[in-house]
Amino acid sequence: MKKVILAVFAALMSLSLSAQIYVGGSASFDAGSTTNKLNSPSTTIKTTNLLINPMIGYILSDNLSAGARLNIGFNTNTGVNQKYFGFGINPFVRYELLELGRFHILAEGGVNFFTSSTTTTYTNIGYDKDSATTFGLYAEPVLTFDLTDQIALEAGLNCARLGFDVTGNKSITHNNNPAGDLTTRDDSDADFGLGVNGYNLIGTLGAITIGVTYKF
Repeated sequence: MKKVILAVFAALMSLSLSAQIYVGGSASFDAGSTTNKLNSPSTTIKTTNLLINPMIGYILSDNLSAGARLNIGFNTNTGVNQKYFGFGINPFVRYELLELGRFHILAEGGVNFFTSSTTTTYTNIGYDKDSATTFGLYAEPVLTFDLTDQIALEAGLNCARLGFDVTGNKSITHNNNPAGDLTTRDDSDADFGLGVNGYNLIGTLGAITIGVTYKF
C-alpha cells in the first residue's frame, strides 16, 4: 500500500514539475465628461468605465492547459444617476489545434458564471435596481502569437463563440412616497447560439477579447 501511495505521489510531483503556470488577462479604463451649455444653468455628465479580466492557467501538456479568469466590470453615469457592477468567474480548458511558427490556434471550452446589478436613482422619486445572474457553457477559438518564449498576445474570438446560457433577472422599483411602494419582478430566459452574448462583453473590444499572457 505504501508503495502505491509513493508511486502516486511521485507521479503528481513529476506532473507539477513538468507543468508551467501562466498568468495574463486584459483591462481597460476610461472616464469622460460632457457639458451642455444650452441648459441654464449648464449641466455636466460624467461617465466612468472600468473593466478587469485577470487570468491564471496551468499547462498540463504540450497541447493541453486549464485555468480560470475573473470578469469584473464597473460603470457610473451621472447623467442618469446610474451605477453598474458585474462580477463573474470562468474556469476553462484549452487544447492547441494547430501551431504555425509563432502563431497558435486553440480551442477553449468552459463554464461561465456572471452576476450583475444596475441601480438607477431618480431624485425625489425613488430608484430602480435590476440584477441578473447568468450560468453558461461555451466553446470558442483562441488565437495566440508568441512575442518571446514567455510572453504572448492572445485574442479570443467571441464572435465565433458557441454557447448555452441561462439567465435569471430580478427588478425592484422603490418609490419615495410615505407608503414606500415597492414593486418586484422576476423572470428567466435561456439562450443557445453562435456569437457574442451579454455577459462575455465584459472586457472585450467589440467581438474580440484582447489579452497578454506570461509563462513562468
